[in-house]
Amino acid sequence: MITKNELIKFFELKNLKYDEVKIGVWQDYLKMFDASSVSDALNKVALDTAIFNPNVGHIVEKINEGNNSSSKQIAEREWQECLISARGGGDKPISARAAKALNSLGGMMWLRSSDTDKNEWHRKEFMNIYEITPTPMDADFRCLGLQAGMYIDDSRLLLD
Repeated sequence: MITKNELIKFFELKNLKYDEVKIGVWQDYLKMFDASSVSDALNKVALDTAIFNPNVGHIVEKINEGNNSSSKQIAEREWQECLISARGGGDKPISARAAKALNSLGGMMWLRSSDTDKNEWHRKEFMNIYEITPTPMDADFRCLGLQAGMYIDDSRLLLD
C-alpha cells in the first residue's frame, strides 16, 4: 500500500492542496494496485509537466500503461508460439487464450495456409484480438492447435 508520506511528497511536488481526507481517499483507491507500480506512476505524473491538476485517474492511467506493455509482450510471445506450432504442423500446444484468438481469425489451418508475406498483418490482427480475449478460468490449460476438439457443455441443452 502507498504510504501517507509518499502521497504528501507527490502533492507537494505538484503544488496541490491536500488534507487527511484526500490522502485517505487516494490511499483507499490505490490500495488495489501493487505499491511499486503506484510509486512509479506517482513519479511519472509528478514529472509530467503536461498534467497540471492530477487526479487519481492520472495515476491509474500510468499504472495501466506499465501493465499494458507487459500484456503486449505476453501477446507477442503467444503469437510466436502459434507460429512455431503452425510451422510444426500444429502439434505444439498453445494456450487456450491464444487458441481462442487464433480461432476467431480462422484457426490453425488459416495460419498454416496463409502467405508468409502477410505474417505481419496476421500478427497485428492476432495481437488486437488477443488483447480483448478473456483469460480462461483454468490458465494452465494448453491445447493443440490442429488436434484439439471443440466441446460444448451439452448439459445446458437439456430441457426439463
